[in-house]
Parts: sequence; C-alpha cells; structure tokens
Amino acid sequence: MVFHLLSVLLHRLLDHDSYTAQEYSSSKHGTAACNKQSAATKADSVQLSSPQIKAQYASEKAPLMIHASSTASEPIAPHPNSSVDVGDGYERTPFRSDVRWCKDRSNRKLSAGGTATVYRGELMHNVPEDNLHDSAAPSSASAAVTHVAVKALNVEQGDNAQLAEREGGVLASLSSKEYVPDFHGYYTDPDTQRWHRRAYILTELLPGMNLDDMCYKVRKASNRMTDETKLKKLRHWMWVFTMQVVLRLAQALEDVHKERSHRDIKAGNVMVSGWDSGQELKLHLIDWANSRLHDEEHLLNEYCTPEYSAPQLIAAITCLPAPIMDDAACDLWSLGVVMFQLLVSTVSGPQVPFEPKYDQLGHLVGADRLRGIQTSVQQQQADWAINNPAYNSEAAGTADSCESAQPWQLAAVQTAADFGDSNEEAAERYVHAAALLSGMLHPHIAQRMTAKQLASDSWLRQAGSSALGECPLVW
Repeated sequence: MVFHLLSVLLHRLLDHDSYTAQEYSSSKHGTAACNKQSAATKADSVQLSSPQIKAQYASEKAPLMIHASSTASEPIAPHPNSSVDVGDGYERTPFRSDVRWCKDRSNRKLSAGGTATVYRGELMHNVPEDNLHDSAAPSSASAAVTHVAVKALNVEQGDNAQLAEREGGVLASLSSKEYVPDFHGYYTDPDTQRWHRRAYILTELLPGMNLDDMCYKVRKASNRMTDETKLKKLRHWMWVFTMQVVLRLAQALEDVHKERSHRDIKAGNVMVSGWDSGQELKLHLIDWANSRLHDEEHLLNEYCTPEYSAPQLIAAITCLPAPIMDDAACDLWSLGVVMFQLLVSTVSGPQVPFEPKYDQLGHLVGADRLRGIQTSVQQQQADWAINNPAYNSEAAGTADSCESAQPWQLAAVQTAADFGDSNEEAAERYVHAAALLSGMLHPHIAQRMTAKQLASDSWLRQAGSSALGECPLVW
C-alpha cells in the first residue's frame, strides 16, 4: 500500500501537477471512496462552453461561472486519476473527462510563463453522459473533438478561479474578432479542500508559432550564415514580414482601444501563421488576462514583462509617482519593442531595446531581484530618451551629426535596413522605421503615437502591403 501511494505521488510530481486529496482518497480507500468525494464536489464542476453559456457571456457583467445547478444536464464528475490513457495519443486531464491532453509529454506543453502553463489538448463534444462517467473514455473516433489550447492558471498569490472568470469574460466579449482565438470555456479544480485551486481556460489551438520563437529561430539561422548575400536576403524578408505584422497589430489595437487595452503586448503573445505556406499572413493576440476596459478603476496587478513595459507601467507597479496611466499608450510602447525585436533578429547584439542587465543582478533574490530588473530597464529607458535626437533637442544640437548621437537601438535598425540595394533606398527605409520606433517609444504619453496614427501611417501602409515572398528559411 505504501509503495502504491509513493508511486502515485511520484507520477504526479513528474507530471508537474499538485497531488490532490481526491487522488489520495482513491489510492487509499479505493474507487468507492473516490466516487463519494466526486459526488460531494459536483457542485463546483464548471460546465464548458455551450449556447447557454454563450448567451450569458454576451455581457461581461453577467455571471461567468456556470455551475451544475444552472444547467439541466447532470454535471460531469471529475475522474479520480490525474491522467488516464484513452488511446489516440491522448489522456484525460485532471478533473474533467471530456478534456484530454497529449500523452507525449515532450509534445504536450506549448508554453510556460510566470502565471500559467499552456498545453495541447482536445475537447470532446456530444459525448453521452454515461460514457463520461465510465473508466474508459470514448476515443476521438466515436465523438466529435476540437483541438484546443488548455491554459492552466497557477498564480500562487491569486484567486485562479476569479482570474479565469475574468479572462474568460474578455475572450467571450471579443469572440467575433478575427485577431482573437476562439473561446471554448473554462473550468476550475473541483477539489474545495485545496488551499490553492487551479483553473483552466480552453481556447482555439492556433497554427504557426509565436513571434518570440520565430525571432529566436531567425537569429540562430542568421548567426550561422557566412554568405552575405543570403544574410541580406533574409533581412529583406524579415523587413517586409515585420512591416506586415506591425501594420496588422496596429489595426487590431486600433479596434481594441475603442473600449479596452490589452496590457501585455509582447512577441510571445502574438501568434502568426501563413507566412511559410504562401497564404495570407494571419495574426492572433493571445493572453488577455491583464486586459481591462477604459473605465475600469481597479488597481493594476503586479505582473508585467519589464522588457516590454512602458516607463509609466513600471513606475505604477513599483509604486513610483505615476500621475498619468494610459493603458492604450502602454500598448503602443510594447508594440514598439516588438517591432524592434523583429527588425534586429538578423543583427548581432541585444534583441530587445531594454534588456535587464542580469549579470549585475546575480546577488539579488526574490522581490529585490524583481525590483533590480525593473530599475535596470527604467535606466535604459531613460538613456534612450536622453540620447535620442528625435525628441531631445539638446542631444541633437550638441552632436556633430544625427548618426553620431543615435542610440545603439537605432544603429541596429539601420543595419537591418541594409539588404543590398541602393544606399538611398536603405536610408529611406531606416528614416521611416526610426521615426515609427521613436513615436511608439516616446517617453511621454501625450506625445506617444496612437494605434490609429500608426495604422494610418502612409509609409507603413505601403510597406505592410508589399508581397512577402517565399521565406528563405526552412521551418
């Protein structure tokens, strides 16, 4: 018996999930005891998306937690085991019999961050209730399935159920937008005995890859290139690709900013597809957990990605004086960082304009390390503002030339703009790109470019409409 308990516990630890009281009950007292506990927790089982739920999601102010008592059908009892092989390369997820994830753990995890991990999974539809309670779940051959991304929230100091409810409401309210993945519902860990409950959000499993992974692959390939002609061909392709992405993101944010902001724009939260198949480039914004309406007055949470965060956002989070807090303007700052990251992915050197000096923070731990990271980024943002002649007349007036005063960030963009044609064309590209970057990364909110201004910029619209052509890399 002790050996069996240890084996179950080891399995849970290897699977990176918490060992639940429900599993302990199953392993110690058998299936009957577990079924008794399952019945006790049925009231906390949350039903997934359905026409009834979509009607309630029509307004963000409507209740978002759909409990068994609010539906006509019998609630789905959580399965006693954390993962059960059901064939077809999938196994049950914890607590839900109709949601499965990839059995191959090397292919299961899609991404991981500070507050959540995203897994590859399936949502089964139109499955008879009796089958869902059976020890062997039906295979995908006998039930309609939708491939989904299962986002497991794991915020140590937060209410995961409340966070899932909030993000689910945002996704549901934006479900008609082409730049938002389809939303399939959310549910919570039914084990009410646990002090820290997980919550899960199901969205469309998007094709392609995120921009952060793409930049990494491009940089890795460009670093290995010894043929200058091939390198400049790759720079040309990345330049056109960048302008298409920035234009589409600007158009998406122009629409978003009519009512709300995203507040977590970064390369890892932008999914792109179609570039490698000759199809039209498609783009989706993911991770809407931090999004809020313009008239919301709740306090900012403490989560942000310093490399992409505007000075005002970092100041607000670190409790520094922040008299003006414009979420939409902070989105544009983050978009400027994404644009820079894409452009310089073929250039050696730092890949983001404001990267924390981690080598100087080795002695710091915990909260002190976080504050050190934010302070390091703030200092670089201040240096950028001081040295950029685009909005610092003193720097421009004392420099022998604009080039001698340009920050290293703009020098990197100038290198990326040179891919083998005439010097005049390269210079024109650089001037326009530098102007857009300086507009999005302006230190003062009142003078920062808006999404509408960016989306209507004539040069960007022309550059973003150019044919992308075949990618010189094999993905």
